[in-house]
This record gives sequence, C-alpha cells and structure tokens, in this order.
Amino acid sequence: MAKGVPLGFGLRQVRRMTGMAEPFRIRIGASSMIHDPFLRRLSVAAGILLLIGGSVYALVSSVSLHPFGVPEPLRDEFKRKTEAIKAAAAAIEKGELERLPRARIVGSAEFQFGYMDPSSQATHTFVIENVGGGDLVLESGETTCKCTLSEVGQRAIAPGERGEVTLIWNSGSKQQSTFAQTAIVRTNDPTQPELQLRVAGKIRAKLRTDPDELSFSSMAPDETREVRARVFSQVWPEFDIESIDVDQQHEGSLKWSVLPLDAESLQKLEAKSGYVVTVTLTSGQLQGPFQGVLRLGIRPTELPDEPENAETVAIATVEDAAIAGRPEPEGEEAEPGQIDQINEDGLLVRELMIRGNVVDRIAFFGSNLDDRTGLDMGVVDTVDGYETKVIMRIRGDRQPERLAIGKRHPEFLEASIEPMSNRKGFYTLTVRVPRGSPVDVFNTDAYHGFVAIDTDLSETGLRVLPVYGAVTDRTRSLSQVDQKSQ
Repeated sequence: MAKGVPLGFGLRQVRRMTGMAEPFRIRIGASSMIHDPFLRRLSVAAGILLLIGGSVYALVSSVSLHPFGVPEPLRDEFKRKTEAIKAAAAAIEKGELERLPRARIVGSAEFQFGYMDPSSQATHTFVIENVGGGDLVLESGETTCKCTLSEVGQRAIAPGERGEVTLIWNSGSKQQSTFAQTAIVRTNDPTQPELQLRVAGKIRAKLRTDPDELSFSSMAPDETREVRARVFSQVWPEFDIESIDVDQQHEGSLKWSVLPLDAESLQKLEAKSGYVVTVTLTSGQLQGPFQGVLRLGIRPTELPDEPENAETVAIATVEDAAIAGRPEPEGEEAEPGQIDQINEDGLLVRELMIRGNVVDRIAFFGSNLDDRTGLDMGVVDTVDGYETKVIMRIRGDRQPERLAIGKRHPEFLEASIEPMSNRKGFYTLTVRVPRGSPVDVFNTDAYHGFVAIDTDLSETGLRVLPVYGAVTDRTRSLSQVDQKSQ
C-alpha cells in the first residue's frame, strides 16, 4: 500500500474491484468512525488477528489427536493396553486389586517340542490359573501364520480355578532347521491384558537333499566334472535308493554312483541314515545353458514305532511322506527339488534339478573386443581404411574339420582366418575395412555388422562375431566445409 494513502480508500478500492458484499463493507467500515489514524490502523489489525485466530481454532478443533509414534494399525492395541494400565492403577489406588481377575500361566509360557516332521501338525495345551478375586475371561487373539488357537476352554474361569488353551501349529513343507510360532490370548486382567504363548523347536526331515540342485556352471567343451549331493533322513533308521534315472536328452552325458554316508557325516547332519550320490557329467554333447532332472527312487525299509515327541502326530508312512496332494499352509511356496511323489512301484521319487552351462567351443580375444557385445572398430576413414586382428581359440579336444569365413555385413567388410603355427587350437582372425569403402554407420544394437564363421563345431553351422563401427569420408567433409566458407 502506498505511503500516505488512507486505509479506508484502499479497502473501498478493493471492495469495488472484487465485488465484496455489503455486510463486509459495514463491519470494516466501522473503523472509519475512529478519527485517529493510528487507532484506526490498530483496530483493523486487531480484526485481522481475530479472524486468523478463529480460523486456527476451527482447524485445531477439527483435528483428532493420536499418540505420537504409534502407527495406525497398532492404535487399537495401544488403546487397550493404556486403558488396562489405567484400570490397574485405579484399582491399586482404591485397594480393590484383590477383587479383580488375575491371570497366571501354570508352568512356562513357551513349549519346546524338540523335533517335528515337515508337513505335519502338532498340539500343546497351556494351563491358565485365575489367582484373582473376579471371574477371568479369556479370548483368542492374533497368531502367527502357521499357528492357531483351536480351543479357549472355560472362557470365564472362577477365582482359584484353572482353564486350558490349546495351541495347534503346522511345520510346513519348507526344510528350515528351526521353528517358532506365537499366539496371543486376551484377558480381562487389568494388570495383564494379553498373554503371549510360544512354541519352538526343530524341524526333523524325513528326507533331505543337500544341495537341492546340482550345478555344472561354466564347463568347457569335452570337460568331465563330478558333483556330489547328500541324501539323508533324520527320521528313518534306514532307506534304500532303489533307482536313479535322468531325462532322456541327458542320458549319454550323465553317470552316477551311490555310497552310504560315513558316521561322522551322519552325526553332523543329525541324520539316522543317508547316502552320498556322485553325479559325473561329460559336456561333449552339450552346448550353452542346459538343465534337467535327476530322479531318485527311494524306499524306507523301517519306520520307528512312535515319534520322539509324544505330542507330535505319528510319523507318516511312505505314502504320507509325499508332499504332493497335501494342502500347503497359506503363504508358503514349495521348495524346488523338494516335491516328492509316489511312482507306480511304490517308491518315493525325489527330484534333483541339474543346471549348467557349457561355454562355446569358439572363443574370441582381443584388446578392442568385448565378449558380450563384439568387435568395436570405432570410426574409420574410407581414405585410410582399417585392419584389426582377433585371436580365435578352439576349446575342448575336438578340432574343426571346417573353418571358413561366411557371410559378412556390411558386405564391404573383409575377413580371413589363419592358424597360429606355435599354438594348437589358436587362430588369427583378421577383419578389414578396405580403402574406398562406402560411408556407413553400423554401431547400434538395432543395426550392427557381423562376420560369420562357417564351422562344424556349432550346431547351427555358424559362429557369429558382431562388429560395430562407422565409416566416414574426410575429403567429403572438407569439401562441404569449403563450400560453406565460400
């Protein structure tokens, strides 16, 4: 607002420009009854502060306050606990605590069940005593994913009496070594509104393979490699591996042998019986990435009369040991290599995945060569041309009967192969951009050059080397610059 201009003039101007309603003009205009300019400005400022204060009060009144740092999903639980604490404090202050219900877990709030079989179910009953003066009310609360409160008996427990809470849990099919689940029981005990019950132990495997997958990574052509897997049981005193078979496409490449695990290995694995399976793979007939399945046909020869843990369900028969057909606990996924089935001979079939990769028989090496992308020739001037050499190696025992330059792109590229006299299986591949080649750009992923090698060492009959570069003509560029300067 300009200095020396009366405030009333400014408000009138604003009112005319914005079309303010008449009541607003009358309220603000009341300041014009004050003749002192300072008091008039002070009254206007006071009105504005009152308006701002009223707005802030209305905003604060509309906001409901929540406890600081408590997330929205936990606020109900926070409220229950704070109310219980307040009720307990009030009862203590009034001397009425002895007349209220009081919960006490008889024994421990945690049950150690020892070993448990995978894909099985177990139960335990906790005892809760009312040591207070009022009826104790119990209610089922939250549980972890594999745990349920099947029974909360005697929901109202009289003073001095006991009630039972039964907990049921599933071990799931995953081959984890330890296990723990929890459940909450809510009470009307003001000093203890929630009781946490916990079960913990170890999962005992009927049949486990270590590792679950046989890996033959980065094998050279014609290489022979051994990989071992331990197959053992923490339940069965004995079992036999009666059969082993593999996918038909890998029959000629794989061999195997089976030997019993020694006593030291069994002790480390906490196993009662087991074997070591040695798989030998020869990569001669394989190229690139491959995968397959090795199937073990297994028959337990004897089962224990009863489980070690009396509260765990009875150990299953061979048919019951099959995970196939069982409902999986919610949220679980089956482990690769741990899905068993029963075949027509009554054998439990354990599948072991086989994965690997056999590197290409023809490999390229060079300073301007990337093994993932190819040969980078850079920018070549057609006046000078360009030539580069790449080392080509033949891997494995097999040597080529046919090795020649095939198609090339761009077509002006020239290439030749010459064997190295002092190194068997090594060749020099020369790639050239001849002088006078046409201007071209072939250095993108969508459009690049290549040199194809015609050979019997590849299933397709070709080994392709990608080539990236660009051909320019500096004489044409110079003439264009001279024309522009003229």
